[in-house]
Amino acid sequence: MKRVPACPPSTVLVSRRSTQLADIFRRPIANTPPPPIKRTHAEVTGTRAKKEEDEYDTGSLVDLMNRDRFLIVIQGSEPLPSDKTRYIKAIMFPGSGNPLLLRQELSITFQCQFDLLWFPFDNQQCSINFRLNDVESKLVRMIASEPQYLGPEKLLEYEVRQVTLRGKDTTSGQKLTIVFTNLFLYYLANSYLPSFLLVVISYSTFFFRLEDFNERIMVSITAMLVLVALFQQTSSTILKTTYLKLIDVWYMVCIVVDFVMVILLVVIDFSRYYHANLVKVFPAASGPKPKFQDNDVSKKYNMMARVGLPIVFFVFLTVYGIIAAVQYFTGH
Repeated sequence: MKRVPACPPSTVLVSRRSTQLADIFRRPIANTPPPPIKRTHAEVTGTRAKKEEDEYDTGSLVDLMNRDRFLIVIQGSEPLPSDKTRYIKAIMFPGSGNPLLLRQELSITFQCQFDLLWFPFDNQQCSINFRLNDVESKLVRMIASEPQYLGPEKLLEYEVRQVTLRGKDTTSGQKLTIVFTNLFLYYLANSYLPSFLLVVISYSTFFFRLEDFNERIMVSITAMLVLVALFQQTSSTILKTTYLKLIDVWYMVCIVVDFVMVILLVVIDFSRYYHANLVKVFPAASGPKPKFQDNDVSKKYNMMARVGLPIVFFVFLTVYGIIAAVQYFTGH
């Protein structure tokens, strides 16, 4: 809190005890001890909600606890001339030259609504508005100063990037804004990297021999099942929303790509048997199983899958990375 001017020049400060005038300006004239814990409600601002006065005002109810407060008079001028016509003997000081300093220590608990659309590359903004009532706003001005954040910068999942205190003018109050940045390295190591490796494992089946259909299909299906289990585990550890988050889009694309690989393996094997020429036939009891000669159609499909799938996936990976980087560094 900065020094604020007192009431208009006509207002004066009065002391009924002349014996205390020597030190009245060196100690608080009003000192209120911390009241017992008492919960009240106040209006604060959150994120991603609109209101008439504030773009991000949610009108949330908060728990407000007063811990300490006191009022200090700072002497800045000489007392007014004595006036014998006053009924009460006192020394008066002009209010314009003797500012008041009000200091309050509050504990505020409020809810901040996060928009997790870009999770885990999101930036969140929480804000709280300090306003005076109609009577106080005519007598006192709120002047913003540089806020100091004394807590740890790195929290459980977010990092405190910026703390600002601004106001449109001296009568509309002040707005304290805290910007949080997601610590996404955990999800890169535990979600994105394992899922990407599973897609690569599934894609490697196109380099198996065409006649090893059982091995090819089993590897792809196993990779897809593990990918679904990883998606469920990740979803259970983060907040649930009714809309898709950025990490949900990643998992869905990986699962779809893996499913497409399984379908392509089936199509390649079907075309191989459909267009194959029977070379040799042995009795079922005494010889090996029939062998078919690989044809150009199945090889062509397999080669198209080898070339086309990486191109499609890396295009998606590039677009996904650009969107995540822009959102993380700019917050838009």
